[in-house]
Amino acid sequence: MNRQRGAAQLFVTVILLVLVMLIGITSTLVSTTQFKLAGNLQFENNAFNQAESAAAVAQSWLSSATPQAIAANAAFQAADGSCVAHLCGKSTDALGAANRAYAIDWSDANSVAVDGDDSKRYFIQQVAQSVRRNGAGAMRNEGDAPQKCEPLGDLYRVSARGTSARGTTKIVQSNVLLAYCG
Repeated sequence: MNRQRGAAQLFVTVILLVLVMLIGITSTLVSTTQFKLAGNLQFENNAFNQAESAAAVAQSWLSSATPQAIAANAAFQAADGSCVAHLCGKSTDALGAANRAYAIDWSDANSVAVDGDDSKRYFIQQVAQSVRRNGAGAMRNEGDAPQKCEPLGDLYRVSARGTSARGTTKIVQSNVLLAYCG
């Protein structure tokens, strides 16, 4: 009589092959997930850089524009409060009322595209006028030379949006105080 031997060894070998295959599949899935996460981070960084670039352009325009140019842009604001040119007009509350950066649709009527690039857009709101700069919480040092006039300024909020190639969106905001003598 010939008896078969090795049935137990075959069973153990098949179990080990299945375990090795499961470990291989799991490691492939984990590495694919890590690859997708890294790609998403790259798109988020790109969107943030686009938003920062748009904010820098807006701040540059605001700081280099003459008061007459700023007033002219503010005068072009549409009756419905949408943005025309660079400014969106004075906000009606501390959060920016209807022109909140996360609530608008960032269309041509509400924001400005940087150099025609729709992935970089911004709008500027006038938050306050005639903000006093000296006194308690002064922005200048006590040792500075005395001012020849009382330093005042208009406060503006710059909101900028950047969009990556995949559609990831980031929004940044900053405040700019344009000083003048009152």
